[in-house]
Amino acid sequence: MRKKIAGLVCICAVFLVLGMAYLIFHGDIWQKNKNTETFESLRSELGQESETTAQEELTASNIGEISIDKIVPKEGTAVYEHWTDFCKDFDLPYANQKMVDLLREEYGKISFQGTFEQGDPECYDEYKVYFLKLVNNEIPFTDMETGERRYLKEIQDLEDLEQFRDESLPAADRKLYYFFDADGDGAPELGVRNPYHHATQYIFRYDREKEECFLWHAMEGSWYSLLGSRKVAWPWDGKYLSYEQLDAEGKVELSTFIITNRYNDDVSLYVVMLPEYREEDKKIEITDLMREQGIYERGGDRWFFRVTKEQAEEMMSPYWDAYDRAEEQMEKVKFSYEELFEEGNVNK
Repeated sequence: MRKKIAGLVCICAVFLVLGMAYLIFHGDIWQKNKNTETFESLRSELGQESETTAQEELTASNIGEISIDKIVPKEGTAVYEHWTDFCKDFDLPYANQKMVDLLREEYGKISFQGTFEQGDPECYDEYKVYFLKLVNNEIPFTDMETGERRYLKEIQDLEDLEQFRDESLPAADRKLYYFFDADGDGAPELGVRNPYHHATQYIFRYDREKEECFLWHAMEGSWYSLLGSRKVAWPWDGKYLSYEQLDAEGKVELSTFIITNRYNDDVSLYVVMLPEYREEDKKIEITDLMREQGIYERGGDRWFFRVTKEQAEEMMSPYWDAYDRAEEQMEKVKFSYEELFEEGNVNK
């Protein structure tokens, strides 16, 4: 009897081992297939072109840890690496009226209109003394972003400002300097531009306590324009309309962007970006409606939505009104070297 039981135990053990081996083997195949299917689905959803990159994000150890933010789009969502990749895609789907109403509401909350604040006039002379030294390369400035100390002439766009003091030049070309309260702290800042490098501008702050000049904000590139204190526009060629609201330290706290591209009388593209806020408590929640209808820019982690020409123009109207008003106001704070710094205008 014991021999029979022992024999049965041995037989059961053999079957048990074979069964476990079967399950392990086929289970491994199933898991591999599962991972492969999930990977292919993820790559399809995200528009991944690099199989290696996607595989790295989807290892067996992290397959259950991928956040919803990684799988951002839903079915039908267009996904691109950068907005320049879709700015000529005239087949993008339109957002529905509910989404357009939401965009209209969010853009309606933004005040594009700016004011070139004057600050306290009693400190003008003191600040002009230090800004004059900065302009004449007698003292360096400190880059607030990097901590690097440089002279104005070391900025390529500003290396030879003296050439613009020539009175034979047009008056507009000699007005390189803005003098107003750019950061809203009650004291004036100095803006410097190169008229031959279209709209490239740098704004410098003087710290009275440290007796030191700082680069507060740099607008390096074409088409930049000031809408007032802490407000910057980038209306590139009238087609790509960017807006940035700055904080007291010159960092971006809010941005908007509207893309327009006209192919011909019948075909055009108008795309509006969901406003981006830096502060977490001000950020706009990404809803299912947005995920279903949006155009996702993976590189910038931003959402865009296609609208009609009329809808875009309605949202762009306050932007252009602010731009036109700023162009007039700016003339009051724009100066030539002689107007701002020469004897009689500054007490050295």
